[in-house]
Amino acid sequence: TAENLDQVIPIRTGDDEIGRLTVTINDMIGRLHGSFAQVRQFSADASHELRTPLTVVRGEIELALRSKKTPEEYRRVLESALEEILRLTTIIDNLLTLAKAEQGLSQPNFSEVDLKDLVEELYEDSTILAQWKKITVSLESISSMSIVGDRVRLHQLFLNLIDNAIKYTPEGGSVILAMERKNGTAVFSVRDTGIGIPQEDLGKIFDRFYRVDKARSRELGGTGLGLSIAKWIVDLHRGTITVTSETGVGSTFTVSLPLG
Repeated sequence: TAENLDQVIPIRTGDDEIGRLTVTINDMIGRLHGSFAQVRQFSADASHELRTPLTVVRGEIELALRSKKTPEEYRRVLESALEEILRLTTIIDNLLTLAKAEQGLSQPNFSEVDLKDLVEELYEDSTILAQWKKITVSLESISSMSIVGDRVRLHQLFLNLIDNAIKYTPEGGSVILAMERKNGTAVFSVRDTGIGIPQEDLGKIFDRFYRVDKARSRELGGTGLGLSIAKWIVDLHRGTITVTSETGVGSTFTVSLPLG
């Protein structure tokens, strides 16, 4: 049953039909166990992520109702509540995006996309995003090329990676963007001088709700879904996304998209 999928069938025979069948069934049970565990973990993570903002809103409203406040104090409560509601909306929108993608309900709008134009537009946006932290954003290299893809989704993908780089780079650091043509692929990279990602976490960062430092991610406005959506967009375009990182030195995210 679903409650004892951690059990397996003992293999009592050698390399014969029964033995091979037992190994096959055990492999299937193992995959089912992993799938059930993933569903349980996702449900727990989603519940936690949705509960936290609601708890904050409820607590602040209850506190505001206990005694009379000044208009300025009520305004601060409303501003905080609005911030948490916007956070909830972002989480729900991202979950709906991933759910539609898994069910095949999210139809891409493919057309010819000028990647050079797109990256230059994102570069201008990123310099504005980085101003408040005094982070220097530079465009290291850029080549003229086009790709058949969904421009809205590609914009979302690249902006997500740039926004993450800015979020997790300390004040006064730098973020470097590049777009190059390599062996029939368009290679977009974002390199930062941020806090980095521990080696043991690199294989999990594209999982939903996975965050290396949950407290810090929440403080910076992260939901733990951005990189999952980024991975989906890359898969939609039959590309690859990789990351290299060193704690305290920085990270480099690289997206490769086929030009054909």
